[in-house]
Amino acid sequence: MLSSLLMACICSTVLASVCANPVLALSLSEELAHGESCLSQGNITEAKRQYLTIVLRDPNCGEAQIGLGRTYLSEGDYKSAEGYLKRALKSKPNDANLLNDLGNAAYRQEHYDDAISYFNKALENSGPDSYKVQTNLGNAYSDAHRLDEAVKHFAAAIALKNDFAPAYNGLSKMYFDNGHYEEAAEKAREAIAHKPDYATAYYHLGLSLAYLKKIPEAKEALEQSLKYEKSQQYADDTRRIMANLSAGTLPSARLNAGTGSHYEPALIEKMLKGKQWAQAQGAIEVALKQGGDGDPLLWNSLGFSLMHQPGGYQAAKKAFTQALSLRHGNFAEANYNMGQLLRLMNDNAGAEKSFRAAIDNGKANHTPNPLAQNALGLMLKEKGDYKAADSAYKRAIMQSGVELPVVHYNRAILLEHMDNTREAVQEYKAYLALAPRGLNVKQAEVRLKRLGIE
Repeated sequence: MLSSLLMACICSTVLASVCANPVLALSLSEELAHGESCLSQGNITEAKRQYLTIVLRDPNCGEAQIGLGRTYLSEGDYKSAEGYLKRALKSKPNDANLLNDLGNAAYRQEHYDDAISYFNKALENSGPDSYKVQTNLGNAYSDAHRLDEAVKHFAAAIALKNDFAPAYNGLSKMYFDNGHYEEAAEKAREAIAHKPDYATAYYHLGLSLAYLKKIPEAKEALEQSLKYEKSQQYADDTRRIMANLSAGTLPSARLNAGTGSHYEPALIEKMLKGKQWAQAQGAIEVALKQGGDGDPLLWNSLGFSLMHQPGGYQAAKKAFTQALSLRHGNFAEANYNMGQLLRLMNDNAGAEKSFRAAIDNGKANHTPNPLAQNALGLMLKEKGDYKAADSAYKRAIMQSGVELPVVHYNRAILLEHMDNTREAVQEYKAYLALAPRGLNVKQAEVRLKRLGIE
């Protein structure tokens, strides 16, 4: 819960930029309805802005906390989503939809025991759409390798709604993960029969057929998956697997557990998270040679591993350039990484251009990029454009809510340069409240003391 002091600090930096919005004159129920409408229409930025405005005014508003959690769910930021949804659970402990959302957030982070617990509680309180929760439970039990329970819940979902394609698709994935390729193909076909545009079911069908040595049919199913796939990431992965099949290489015999997706750089991601840069580089280069050279995600990961190794800057730049070329420049993460690399190479003009491109990518995909906004603020500050830097920091604060405390610290330093001591003090206090063990705590305390604040 934010303290009243922190609320005042953040309101001074965030709400000032939106107080002209006529929505703020509405009643609470109308504000919540506006946020829900924006979220349902895919306007994530405006939905988050509306919910955050309410939360900053009333940190105990469960409906707004739920709304914020769902905006983060839709963006794939599952950790942040779980944080907001947990806060809402204190006031709504028996809300089936909230519990189901919490289950999804935990499941996407591969926290299967937590996911199962949330889904079971949701099931206890669910109504006519309990078949959806049953399917979610089936997926969680499947990825937790508790297959008997998984089958039971998939069967329960189908009994409640016998045309619910995700339940058949969940069974298909479970059978494939455990080497039962005939059954996996059969259930994928049933899912497709009930939902002819089901990209993931076609994908599962293609993988199952590949392991049944029916390569032409597998390729045809994967082509159908591409026809309906809306995620560029998943489409890139499907093309990589098709290239592998053409080269005579079968895909992994286990789908990516825990994410519900079919892109599976699990080992590479583990290496990158563990800062095993050279090992990650080696694994990525093998994947590229095995037909993954058309996958921009692999090139981006390669660039990220190279930029953290001595002498790797130029090679990293080439890797990021290739990733961006394959996506025709529409790759926010690669643009952001390129910006960070160019900063290390002392190319501030190039870094600024890359951060702006990352922000534009986010706008095009309705996904805010507070990290890029913060980085852009740093670039603008360094070249002396304080007003533009302040605007970038404000946007970062608005877009990240309370999830990126360092922006408050960065903005406080900027405000000192702008001789705006009062707001600088507020921002230092906001940073200390949000990140009491942050990397810049000692510096913030020293700066506050220098400004006469104990």
